[in-house]
Amino acid sequence: MQNPEFYLVWTPDGWPPNFRHDTEKSAEIEAKRLAKANPGKQFHVLAHIGTAQRVEVDYKRVESIPF
Repeated sequence: MQNPEFYLVWTPDGWPPNFRHDTEKSAEIEAKRLAKANPGKQFHVLAHIGTAQRVEVDYKRVESIPF
């Protein structure tokens, strides 16, 4: 697997992630901070592994006019 572009910290017991971490270490530090502040809750470090995107417009420039 390539290096993920970003990491998120997520808990199944609360709010959705709202910060993108550039490094795994940064996300780990945040997960530990949140765990200390919220005893009994789990905080997971998630890595970005892919992106899905719907593409509706495709534009191609032609070198010569076709008419």
